[in-house]
Amino acid sequence: MKSFGILLAGCGFWDGSDVWESVLISYFLSRRKMPYSFLTLDMSQKEVVDHITANSFPQTRSLLSESARIGGSEMKILEDVALEQLLGLFIPGGWGLLKNLSEFDLEQNSFGVDKRVKIFLRSIHRRKKPMGGCGLATFLLAFCLNDLSGSPINLTLGNDAKLSKKLEGFGVNHVISKASEAVVDKEHKIVTTPGTLLKKNISEVSSGIENLVLGVLELTC
Repeated sequence: MKSFGILLAGCGFWDGSDVWESVLISYFLSRRKMPYSFLTLDMSQKEVVDHITANSFPQTRSLLSESARIGGSEMKILEDVALEQLLGLFIPGGWGLLKNLSEFDLEQNSFGVDKRVKIFLRSIHRRKKPMGGCGLATFLLAFCLNDLSGSPINLTLGNDAKLSKKLEGFGVNHVISKASEAVVDKEHKIVTTPGTLLKKNISEVSSGIENLVLGVLELTC
């Protein structure tokens, strides 16, 4: 049976995928009786962070095992997923998403995505399947996809002037938005919302992610 994929990169905003965003995406898909599966890479986590102090500490953790804290025992390895079985893809954000799935230095405008992830996202885009991203996931979408498009992709990560300028450096258009909103780019079949990046309450984040899910479902062929 075909399903939507939800790409995870661990568990927790600072060293993995944002938990609120991941759970809310699966919740709103479930409410609409849409099948989904959680995907990740089988590798070591790049960093382990104390989510109280935001300080890192020396420890090795499995990205697969950490992602399973959200996705449970049915986690799928990215390379094992058949693209023809995907209806579309959702990417929750978090600084851990960028840490684990890319090499980046936003201060130096240096950015590179894990080859497996880049090939995966570009393959989905070429097949014209819709994608939805939260917050910092927009950097993955921008870096991997913009050169495949004849016109700039419209994306949002909220209203952070510094981050939006960095994002536009990849050739996309940044649209200022509220936590409760989602930006739908129908031409490129991409929907984005700020998620928890705006540090709003879960009710506002929930509204934005519901709009994200609805936007992707409307773009699903």
